Amino acid sequence: MKSLLDQLVCGYLRRVPITEGKGRIYRRFARRDWPVGAFVNVRTKDGFLLRLNPRNEEHRRIYYYGEHDERYELALLRKIIQPGDVFWDIGANVGYYTCLAATLVGEPGRVVAFEPAPTTRNFLEDNIRLNAFSNVAVLPYAVGERNGVAAIHMSDPALGEGTASLNASDDKSFSVDIEVRRLDDLYSSLPPPMVVKIDVEGVFGQLWRGARGFFSAHAPIVMAELKGEAFVSAAGNLGEEIAALGYSMFEIHKHSIRRVADPATSRKRNFILVKQDSPAFARLESMVA
Repeated sequence: MKSLLDQLVCGYLRRVPITEGKGRIYRRFARRDWPVGAFVNVRTKDGFLLRLNPRNEEHRRIYYYGEHDERYELALLRKIIQPGDVFWDIGANVGYYTCLAATLVGEPGRVVAFEPAPTTRNFLEDNIRLNAFSNVAVLPYAVGERNGVAAIHMSDPALGEGTASLNASDDKSFSVDIEVRRLDDLYSSLPPPMVVKIDVEGVFGQLWRGARGFFSAHAPIVMAELKGEAFVSAAGNLGEEIAALGYSMFEIHKHSIRRVADPATSRKRNFILVKQDSPAFARLESMVA
């Protein structure tokens, strides 16, 4: 049960429309002394439930605010996802975007969630069951350039971290082997998506190179985290590789999306990739600034 202080802080952060000063209130009053194993079920602003570990800063923020911190991205998805759509969530983590999409596409639609980290995938599957979603399928794979086995790195598997990565780093002392699959070897057995969310912590280029066939044959709207990507490397120029398959790139802003020629110079974290000659672009056209 929430303490009185938690109830007051949650009520203010979730309901007061003025955003100025909310960060200070959160930093000052949000509880941080959660014990190990203190899981909580949180009802989000979109109405679905999430089982979270409030020792994880990202989870704790959802507990207080009732939504993920990517507000502009969430608002955009609410505008473009329609009942009956198919949505792929590549790098689903504990399932915030999966559950949002499952709510938006409804029973006629389908969601395919990819999450390779076993403990994190347990969170994801718990959250699907918690909401009794029958329109979600979970695949236990990372998506990459080559099929095989790789280590995924994280600091604490119990936290359900959204920053687990195939790239090793000094702040990630734990690793577990997971299966990597090329999207080109998977997509023919899956329902084709209208929207794909990709959050793979610095290995988008590897995913893209293993999915050229899919993105040549299909034209979904892609929301991708590209911050931290090596746009120019020995493997090639990622921006040119994206454009070669007919995709244009747009920054996500509060009420619009804006074409970006060189994403490597952008300060944004997430981008929209879309084929402007595709039927899917009609869902975004009114937002282009």
